[in-house]
Amino acid sequence: MNALYNQIETALTAQGWANGFLQIRLLGQNLIGMD
Repeated sequence: MNALYNQIETALTAQGWANGFLQIRLLGQNLIGMD
């Protein structure tokens, strides 16, 4: 049970990082486009 929870937590954390990087990338593209 604990191992399963760790796998889920890891997956959610990885997805969170991916979403964060994507948002930063989109923000950077918008700033470059405005410049």
